Amino acid sequence: MIPDYQTLMLPVLLAAQSGETYTHDVVNDLAMQFGLTSDEREQLLPSGKQRVLDNRVHWAKSYLKQAGLVHYTKRGYFSITEAGRSVLAKSPQRIDNNFLQQFSSFQDFQNRKGTRGGTTTAAVLDVTEKSDTTPDEDLRLAHRTINTALAADLLDRVRQSTPLFFEKSSFIN
Repeated sequence: MIPDYQTLMLPVLLAAQSGETYTHDVVNDLAMQFGLTSDEREQLLPSGKQRVLDNRVHWAKSYLKQAGLVHYTKRGYFSITEAGRSVLAKSPQRIDNNFLQQFSSFQDFQNRKGTRGGTTTAAVLDVTEKSDTTPDEDLRLAHRTINTALAADLLDRVRQSTPLFFEKSSFIN
C-alpha cells in the first residue's frame, strides 16, 4: 500500500540528512523501503499525469519546506536545514501536520490568505490533518462528492416533475 504523505514526511527528511538530495532518487528509495509493488509504483493520480507516490513525496517535501526543515536548492533537489537536523537529533517517531504545528513558519503558512475568494490555506490543511490524503486527493474527492450530490438532486427534481412541465418548458421547441 502506498503510504500517505504524512507518513512520508520523516523518511523524506531522513533522506535529506546526507546533503543535497534529488527528489526522484528519494521516490525510488522510498518505494523500495516501503516494499511497493511495480503496480503501486506506477499507479497514477486520476488526472493520469503524475504517479501517486511521486505526488505524495512532493507534498511531504513541500510541507517540510513550509516548516523550515528543508529548502529547495535547485529544480528537483532539496537539502535539510539546521532546524531539520535539530528535529532529527530528537529522533521523532513520526512527523505529520500536527508535529509541524510547533514551527512558526508552518503556522504562518497555514494562516496565509488564499488569492481567491478569501479562502485560507488553513481550511485546506484542516481537511488534510483529519485524513491521510494529499490536498490534491481531497479536492478530487470533494469534486466527485459534489458532482454525485448534484446528479442525485437533479434526478430527484426530474422525477418529481409532471409531464406537463416537460411539455410547457421553454427549452423544448
